Amino acid sequence: MFSQWSKALADTIESGQAAVLVTQIADRGSSPRSRGTKMVVTLDKVVESLGGGNLEYDAVGYARELIHQGVDGVFEKPYTLNSSLGQCCGGEVRVLFEVFNASLVQLYLFGAGHVAQALVPILAGLGFNVHWIDDRDELFTHAIPPGVNRVERDPIDVAGSLPKRAWSLIMTHDHQLDFELVLAALSCEFDYLGMIGSNTKARRFMQRLDQRGIAQSEKDRIDTPIGLPDLKTKTPTEIAVSIAADLMYKRQKLCGDDSIESASDSKLAIVRPLKTDSGAR
Repeated sequence: MFSQWSKALADTIESGQAAVLVTQIADRGSSPRSRGTKMVVTLDKVVESLGGGNLEYDAVGYARELIHQGVDGVFEKPYTLNSSLGQCCGGEVRVLFEVFNASLVQLYLFGAGHVAQALVPILAGLGFNVHWIDDRDELFTHAIPPGVNRVERDPIDVAGSLPKRAWSLIMTHDHQLDFELVLAALSCEFDYLGMIGSNTKARRFMQRLDQRGIAQSEKDRIDTPIGLPDLKTKTPTEIAVSIAADLMYKRQKLCGDDSIESASDSKLAIVRPLKTDSGAR
């Protein structure tokens, strides 16, 4: 019979979400649990326990930070269970963090409007770890899908501190906020930055970036409008499907999937016109 942690780990990996297997690998003196104790940490749940308290709190936070960073591999961290950790056991433990993040994209999505509400569940089922940012609490009244992490920080601060290799989508309700998010994100070493909107919005954004003295090489890092260029879309669900398909294509190209015909390389043009001028959000 599977233990809780092993079943949780298998189910999480099978569903295309990131997980960290946390194991207490050594102990000296008094500690809440013995060596070999394990727990599984994802963005939205913890299965089993290292004994609670600040040791577990710190271990969960560190595991989720590894997920946010998009790293894979094995990491080790020592803990002294004294007053500095807020624990009084007095012992020492070493904890191993095995990160299962392979092929998962850390995607930061700014905005929680109609299109984002339709898009997030799709992306969460396609191997994207979605970090969802919007400071309007009333838009998060429904349950957040598994594998999705709501980030409750200032959106500009999040955009300006994107991890390396992160992907981001900017699709808020406010064009000025979109512009500020783009400016903040351009300071980061991301893999992908996309912004929703019409052809008109894209042209105006490029003009505004020109006025700010942003170099062409920086503007070329922005993908706008997003979505399949030849697919006419109007409803939030249709737009969401188009964006998701476009992102899947880009992920395959980034991973060097030779099954995509080289004749389609022109699809990767960063700023490209759509046949429609829909600015639906």
